[in-house]
Amino acid sequence: MKKGILLGLVALVLAGCSSTAHHAVMSEPETLFTYNGTDYTEDFVFQSLITNDTGNILINELEGIAIANMQEKNPIDIEAAVEEQLALIKEELGDNFDTYMTTYYGSVEAYIEQILRPQVYLLEYFGSQLREGDLASVKSEYDMKTLNVYLFSEEADANKVKTILSESKSIETLESQISPEGKTSVIYTNQNTSFVDGMKTQIATLKNAFDVAIYNDTDNEVFYVFVLTDNELSDDTIVDTILQQTDFIDVKMGQLLMSEYNFEVFDARLKEQLKINSPAYVK
Repeated sequence: MKKGILLGLVALVLAGCSSTAHHAVMSEPETLFTYNGTDYTEDFVFQSLITNDTGNILINELEGIAIANMQEKNPIDIEAAVEEQLALIKEELGDNFDTYMTTYYGSVEAYIEQILRPQVYLLEYFGSQLREGDLASVKSEYDMKTLNVYLFSEEADANKVKTILSESKSIETLESQISPEGKTSVIYTNQNTSFVDGMKTQIATLKNAFDVAIYNDTDNEVFYVFVLTDNELSDDTIVDTILQQTDFIDVKMGQLLMSEYNFEVFDARLKEQLKINSPAYVK
């Protein structure tokens, strides 16, 4: 049986997951499909969904099938990217690499095939879609910009940043004259949860290089100063930043499952769990 058909059958079972359907399933446990030599009945699928009611296992299984179909229809050479990511993971884990892989995935090979390769494929696939689209609109939608962020405990020191940049238009000059308690540089998007709504409102006012916005964090008695350093981002930077957004891939996969596979959940308990754990997969 083709994997796409298998996915459709599972989705049909989900569509029937109401209390009424439960009695029907229990009374007539017919084989829905056979996969890898195992017969799967409606009752087995339904009870599995109820047992694993967080929805995570369900989503992972459906995504795996969808990704396999995507790879068949849209093959992408990802071997170099897989090797690059694996090397980074090995560097991060060091001597614990083999133990970690064995403990959590059974083997390195299992991790590569079940986790890493699908992840890399999705990044490459949706990255290509982004590059073929209107990146200027994407940048605008996410209010994407490069910021320097400075932290001060005194309002006078925060205001000094505005004064200096109004005269010099130079980050080097600015930083030679201030002593912030903290500093970082970020590529900002309005989806970044590290920034509270008040900060996002201030950052939205930044339009030109060296524009300054100040956010008074009254709870912690500190002032955040945001300086727009670059509003001209490369295509690669835009794509890489979007792909790193927390829920970007989930949203795209949810849209794909619902549009191409008519995926929908009707069981109330499972649907509530998915709203909490995987909201992108619930209509």
